[in-house]
Amino acid sequence: TLVLSYGASNVDGILSLIISLVAAIITIPLGYGLTACMLKLSRGETVGVTDFISIGFKNFKRAFFLSLSIFVRLIVPIILLIVASIMPIVINFAQNVGDEPNPIFNFLSLCSLLVTIGSILYIFYKILAYTLTTYILVDNDEAKSKEVIAKSCELMKGNKTKYIGLILSFFGWLILAGFIGGFASAFNATVGNVVTYILSLLLTPYITFTEINFYEELAGDSKVIEAQVVESTEE
Repeated sequence: TLVLSYGASNVDGILSLIISLVAAIITIPLGYGLTACMLKLSRGETVGVTDFISIGFKNFKRAFFLSLSIFVRLIVPIILLIVASIMPIVINFAQNVGDEPNPIFNFLSLCSLLVTIGSILYIFYKILAYTLTTYILVDNDEAKSKEVIAKSCELMKGNKTKYIGLILSFFGWLILAGFIGGFASAFNATVGNVVTYILSLLLTPYITFTEINFYEELAGDSKVIEAQVVESTEE
């Protein structure tokens, strides 16, 4: 019985992992399709209800390779962050095993903390630089992932603080939506979920169109990548 239970738990774990991976992969083309449709609507073009699905999966390969390219560029700090997160556990275990306190453990703890902070800041900085990649990919059918990423870095150069301010401006609305949803949930959980979902539907287009306006303002008439952008523009 114990063996069967263990085997069943392993199967459930594997299935959960597969479902999570499939869901993550599917969100890539759907996200691309939604972005493309939002851009079309912001420019006064007509969009069908299910266009985001057809557009997304039609451009699945391009959207997937863009996401993969961004992930590859972040893989080193991600690995460092994982290692730095595990280090305190290892240090704590080593301290418990040892008979006397060892100053080296304090040094390693400090290094772990510095690496964690540095990795998080680096990842956050790069994510800001890559913020406009999907919009640029939509506007450039023939562009390669490398060119799209470089173009985003070029547009975001000197504008990261402005974008952070834009994102922070949404916090008030998000907090208000969370408060209203929580207040409704206090009376009825189902009603609270419905209210939260409706508020999300109302806020998402507002946030997306605001970000699109930010992209349009930065890109101006240079949305199309006419020549290959040099990789060194990543800053």
